[in-house]
Amino acid sequence: DRKQFPTFFRVVPSDDYQVKAVAQLLKRFDWTWIGVVTEDHDYGRFALQGLKREIENTNICLAYHEMIPKDYTQEQVLKILKVMKESTAKVVVVFSGEGEFYPFLREFVTQNITGIQWIASEAWVTASILAETYPFLDGTIGFAVRQGHIPGLQDYLKTVTPERYPSNPQVQELWEALYGCCPSTSSLNSPLPSCTGKETLREEHSAYMNTSSPRVAYNVYKAVYAFAHSLHNLIHCIPGNGPFENFSCANLNNVFPWQ
Repeated sequence: DRKQFPTFFRVVPSDDYQVKAVAQLLKRFDWTWIGVVTEDHDYGRFALQGLKREIENTNICLAYHEMIPKDYTQEQVLKILKVMKESTAKVVVVFSGEGEFYPFLREFVTQNITGIQWIASEAWVTASILAETYPFLDGTIGFAVRQGHIPGLQDYLKTVTPERYPSNPQVQELWEALYGCCPSTSSLNSPLPSCTGKETLREEHSAYMNTSSPRVAYNVYKAVYAFAHSLHNLIHCIPGNGPFENFSCANLNNVFPWQ
């Protein structure tokens, strides 16, 4: 609600900008005959609508649009791959999350489709598991969320254990993913074997511990700090030097959303 919250900002840019950038990329390389594959969610549908809008009145044409089914079935995916194999379009734009795209690529490998230039959306272009598993993705071009450094993050991650955060469901999920076991604090209804929650992070957990170039986490970090600085400024505002009418400050007992 822009009237109630006029100063609200997104944590990451609107997908509209990504779509505009993809269209500019296609124009830049003079790729005029393209296929588009999207996931069957709002993300994919809105991206396709936006891309169609951006390439209108240009010489870029859509050879096909295929949608990765929400309820994955091999039969439907093979139909999509048949279209890709028979099409003369060698540039394929994919708007999908890595989770939806991974099983699709697993099937793609079996079909001997070659010569594809992949254009990636930010949701999968930096997914290391895809790059490491499928060498044919070498040369993929896409747009990523800006990365940055978060001081102290790695040291903090080493302290995150179910023992320290027993009521945090995300920590429980983390342990299940890393160790394939359920911490004793929540193991009653779990099919996984139980564990103590005191296990130490090992070398194979490097993907979790790698904080060299966080992207989404960096944007969350920036948003939290922006909010914290705003609150700090609001609390320490000096009357006569404030940002509101007549250089006034906010009444701390009754702060409005626009403040």
